[in-house]
Amino acid sequence: MIARPTPRLLLILLAGTLPAILANASRGFGALATFVDVSALCLFAVDHRLLRRERNVLVRRSMPTRLSRRNPFTVQWAASNPTDRPVSLDIVERLPESFEPRERHWSLRLAPKQHSEWEATDVATRRGTYDVRAPVAERVSPLGLGIVSVRCERAAQVAVLPDVRGLGQFDALVRQRKLNEMGVAPIRRRGEGSEIAGLRPYALGDPFARVDWKATARRAALVTREMHTERRQNVVLMMDCGRRMAREADGHSRLDHAVEAALLLSHVALRSDDRVGLLAFGDRIFRAIAPVRGHASARVLAEALFTLEPVLHEPPYELVAAKVSRYFQRRSLVIFFTDAVEPTSLHVLAKPVRFLSQRHLVLCVVFEDASVKGALRDPPSDAHAFFRAAAASELAVERDRGLRQLRNAGALLLESPAARLSTLVINRYLEVKARRLL
Repeated sequence: MIARPTPRLLLILLAGTLPAILANASRGFGALATFVDVSALCLFAVDHRLLRRERNVLVRRSMPTRLSRRNPFTVQWAASNPTDRPVSLDIVERLPESFEPRERHWSLRLAPKQHSEWEATDVATRRGTYDVRAPVAERVSPLGLGIVSVRCERAAQVAVLPDVRGLGQFDALVRQRKLNEMGVAPIRRRGEGSEIAGLRPYALGDPFARVDWKATARRAALVTREMHTERRQNVVLMMDCGRRMAREADGHSRLDHAVEAALLLSHVALRSDDRVGLLAFGDRIFRAIAPVRGHASARVLAEALFTLEPVLHEPPYELVAAKVSRYFQRRSLVIFFTDAVEPTSLHVLAKPVRFLSQRHLVLCVVFEDASVKGALRDPPSDAHAFFRAAAASELAVERDRGLRQLRNAGALLLESPAARLSTLVINRYLEVKARRLL
């Protein structure tokens, strides 16, 4: 533990330079300068030795190792002073770039034998695995001549997961039969199903025809039968991780929004007893998971989705389409999350989509261009706004032409704002399932 000098020690040494300047006038001044400097250094050595006896001052930081994007999390802090002297601490925490706030600073004065605890709230804004550096804590030595580092907790590795609040919200609203509060449209499936999926407590609004009277008699409480349609289907999440998905929407990459929508969609599909597969690609195939079913499979899909990051390359879409047909030979609902970097680039997708549509039902999910929508919505107020609206109108025409090419290639199309992506994708999936388009 090596101390660095404080401003107090530097002032003492600076004061010793004044006699040194006058040393030419008298030898006594030179001796005085030497005495001041040697005394200061001796005091510094004594101060440092006193400090070595007080090594037990400790700063602890406790933070969760698995976080959810955009969900605030609490960090627990503690500082202990087991010595017989009061201690002044300066603590600095610097977090990775995707955390808010990125830097915090505390100045504490701990009385002898005092233990202090406090909390701080932070937010992680991007998915991924991050190395969080250990906090830096310093204290002033007993005589105030040196500053030394205080022992802190080690650096930590933190995993920032997709925002999964929608999963619990969806399950809660399903139980309460209030999915419309989440924006999910209630869709009545043909026949309402004839297989019993299970039993659950009666909820307000359940039809009395669904009440299982034998189970009700056994439990002395109303019990409802849950039904499902007999037909299971394969759902393949096809995730474009190329340059199209690196652009930001609402402060986050398009891939972040797509991952969270795919995570919620896989939860809903598995809950509906469908099989869910995954193919993620950029300049190469990143992840390929054969269709799986059951709640136990949700973790496998979630871990695969969590690790996806965009790459600044244009994917080989035709090669990817060929691999999708090879990996997933049974007819499936292929939900293709992608975007248009520029409207004219949509025609590149037409040929691979046409190839996929020969065997599968393809749903192309693209993001609305908020800047174009805004320029067309707001009336021009000056010449600059007029030209901006004209350019936006031309881009909108090109975009519509490209989207029409995808429809003509046999794909269903969903154009969604980033904030409503999860809800609209689930609605379209439920519509496809209810209408038995597959």
